[in-house]
Amino acid sequence: MWFQADGFEVDAMRVGRNVDGIICKIFCKRVSIPESAIKQCIIKSKSIDSRRGTPQIVYSLFLESDIDLAALKTPLKITVSDESDVQKKIAPELHIRKNISVDSPIIVVGTGPAGIFAALALCRANFKVIIIDRGKKVGERSADWQKFLRDRELDEESNLLIGEGGAGTFSDGKLFTRTKDPDCNFVLKTF
Repeated sequence: MWFQADGFEVDAMRVGRNVDGIICKIFCKRVSIPESAIKQCIIKSKSIDSRRGTPQIVYSLFLESDIDLAALKTPLKITVSDESDVQKKIAPELHIRKNISVDSPIIVVGTGPAGIFAALALCRANFKVIIIDRGKKVGERSADWQKFLRDRELDEESNLLIGEGGAGTFSDGKLFTRTKDPDCNFVLKTF
């Protein structure tokens, strides 16, 4: 059975950097259950609350367990969760209307985030896909970008925007900020 625990706060200063990696262990200790009682623990969302001095990381978790977590005597808000809500978080539905008949492959231009996920969606809808991209592979692009920063010589075929991974390769990490977009976990797990 799946449960959702909302408002689960962890002292960011006391726990350290890898809170996400041990969040299930922390949860089990806080509610006094053995770690073996949790089959799966998925972070639904997290935020930082700095309103009361010491910053707190506030989690919303999906937890799979055979015991009734909602019946535990705890100040945490734990409710039964619909498995479809959990599945939407893990692997959101890709809505593609396949109302065309295509025997030839569909060509996706670019291996940036949009191109990669467009190709993924089309493959999941059983289309044949070919991805094309111009520019060099990531390692070579990195070297070309460093050369540009050092010498100010722009390679028009291999730079910050052009090449394997597109501009997303050198992005500012929007996926890691856990924005409100419900598909962040899906994207990170897919990568």
